[in-house]
Amino acid sequence: MENNLLELIEYVETHLTDSDYQNVIKKIALSMADKPDSAIPHNLLGIVLLKHGLYNLAMNHFRAAVALDPTYTPANYNMISCDDPKFHPAFSSNTIIQGSTQKLTITKDGNITVIHI
Repeated sequence: MENNLLELIEYVETHLTDSDYQNVIKKIALSMADKPDSAIPHNLLGIVLLKHGLYNLAMNHFRAAVALDPTYTPANYNMISCDDPKFHPAFSSNTIIQGSTQKLTITKDGNITVIHI
């Protein structure tokens, strides 16, 4: 694994619980642009989004990570455990409103918008 991806993982681990998580998302988004074929940034974004209650968006990024690299165990684990009430009781599928949609937009100037539809 490249050093910048290891640094990104460490950064996300350190700042995961920050109330202002937009800087974390911006750093991950830059990594996605730099390494579009890597599952790691998608998995990390899924973790950050899940931590902040954005279940549907988190699942989208876990799925993207698995699609990019089906052998990347952390993304597979996160995707499966999201739907397991033992690991994330607040996010089990029976607590999610069916038809609920979330959209994450990151503009070129770094502004982040989350829309709940």
